[in-house]
Amino acid sequence: MGIFTRFSDIIKANINDMLDKAEDPEIMIKQMIIEMQEALQDATSGVAESMANQKSLERQLANYKQQSAGWEQKAMAALKINNEELARKALAEKAEVDENVAQYEKLVNSATDTTSKLRAQLDQLRDKIEDAKAKEQLLIARSKTAKASKEVSEHLGSVNSSSFSKFDEFEQKIEKTEAEAELLSGDDSESADTKKQFDELEKNAKVDDELAKLKEKMKGGQ
Repeated sequence: MGIFTRFSDIIKANINDMLDKAEDPEIMIKQMIIEMQEALQDATSGVAESMANQKSLERQLANYKQQSAGWEQKAMAALKINNEELARKALAEKAEVDENVAQYEKLVNSATDTTSKLRAQLDQLRDKIEDAKAKEQLLIARSKTAKASKEVSEHLGSVNSSSFSKFDEFEQKIEKTEAEAELLSGDDSESADTKKQFDELEKNAKVDDELAKLKEKMKGGQ
C-alpha cells in the first residue's frame, strides 16, 4: 500500500465520520480542505524521504564505482611491472566491488522509478486540492441556498390547510355576528317607526275630536 493510498483512506475516514455526525456543511467543507492540506504535507514529506533515499543510494553506487575503477587502476599498475599475481588479486577485489555496483544500480533504478511516480502522484494531489479549494466557496454558497430553501419550505409547510380553514371559520363567525347585529338594529328601527305612527294617529284623533267640539260650540252660539 502506497503512502497516497493511506492518506486517501485517512481522508475518507475523517469525511465519513463528519457525515455520520451530520455537522454543518460549511464546517465539513472547510475541515475537508484542512484534511487534504495535511495529507499534502505528509505526502510531500514522504516524497522528500524517497528522494533522499535515492540520493543516498546514488552516492553509495558512485562510491562502489570509484572503488571498482581504483582496483582496475591497481591491476593495470601491477601488469606494468609484470606482476600478474598482484594484478589478479586486484581484479578479484574489483569483481567483488562490481557485484555491489550491479546491486546498487538496480536499487538506484528502482528508487528513481519510485520517486518519479510519487512526485507525479504528489502533483496530482496538489491539483485536486487546488480544484477543491476553488469549489469551496461555490459549495458553501450552494449549501446556504439549500438551507434557506429548506427553512422556507418548512415554514410554508407549518401553515397547513387546517390553519387556513380556521381562518375562514373565524371570518364566517365574524360575518354571522355582523349579520345578527344588522338584523337586531333593523328590528329596533321598525319598532320605533311603528310606535311613531300610532302616536301620530292618537294625536290626530285628539285634534279631530277638539275640532268637532269647537264646531259644535260655534253652532250653539248662533
